[in-house]
Amino acid sequence: MAAVTPCVFISHAASESDIIRKLVEFFQVALPDVSFFVASSYSSVKPGAVWWDEIRQTLANVKVMLACISRQSVGKPWILFESGVGIGCNALLIPVILDDLPFAELGLPLSMYQAIRLDQVGLSSLVELVAKNTGTRINTQILREMPRFSEIPSSIESSMGVYLGTKRYDITSGWQRYVGSHQTLQIHKGYISLGKSFDDGFRYPPVDSLLAPWQYLAFRIKRTQEVYFYAALRCIDGSMPRLFVSSVVNTWGFTGDPTHEFRIPVHSIPMGKWHVLIVDVGSLEREFKSPVQAIAGFRVRGPLLLSHIWCVEQPAGIPDEFLKAATRLSYPGPS
Repeated sequence: MAAVTPCVFISHAASESDIIRKLVEFFQVALPDVSFFVASSYSSVKPGAVWWDEIRQTLANVKVMLACISRQSVGKPWILFESGVGIGCNALLIPVILDDLPFAELGLPLSMYQAIRLDQVGLSSLVELVAKNTGTRINTQILREMPRFSEIPSSIESSMGVYLGTKRYDITSGWQRYVGSHQTLQIHKGYISLGKSFDDGFRYPPVDSLLAPWQYLAFRIKRTQEVYFYAALRCIDGSMPRLFVSSVVNTWGFTGDPTHEFRIPVHSIPMGKWHVLIVDVGSLEREFKSPVQAIAGFRVRGPLLLSHIWCVEQPAGIPDEFLKAATRLSYPGPS
């Protein structure tokens, strides 16, 4: 009877396929006697195969399971589900952190297991752990030529999210279409694209239910056409005025229709380049009939590329790398 090749199962988010492919290529040289199952790979799941049956059968026989996560994918339910199945099949679960995600942000079941960061030291330790738990040899030559994985996303790309004070939420989920086609929301590496035209509109969250800090609102965008970004405010008297930050308006204030939208003109956003806009909401609070209590939600009309939203009490709540080339918008605007 032929010997069964030890198998390692790799679970990851689809948006991180490129780095996983590089990692598997390295493993295949460093651990030549181990097979690696990657659910997103055609070499692992053959065309025509029943997808879940193939994954389930593989998980039942794996020795080691690598749950690969980053700031962008730490909360992805499928990674957590596959990890739980792997644990139930007695596989050794190793959370592998692909970027600068703090260990403390791991949730269950990953937080129950010792995680490894994919740096030089962590990669070497990971190879040794896989070899030990599969009873296989290591190609020691490759360890002397350890790759640096320059393809790992930079902190800017991997930190994409909605930041409400000090809490970070996944920017790739929670959006709801209110006009146009839902298919025009697409997830990319490091950002999302919202809409193909002004006819496509999305809101986050589906109901204006946030209680986010309101003093400063910032967002990082790449402009491809005109900009239409809205923020719903919640005031103490229960009213819900909106901020309308746009490249198509020319004056500040409640100067148009609908009358509950406070217009904020912005014309300095370059086309085709990432740019951060910071709105000093505190500077215009006196224009509202009641004091502002919170930012309750956002709306975007397409097309717009978006990677970050911040709701903070002070600009210091926005990382320095985003502040360097930011445009600050304060009422009543340029003199």
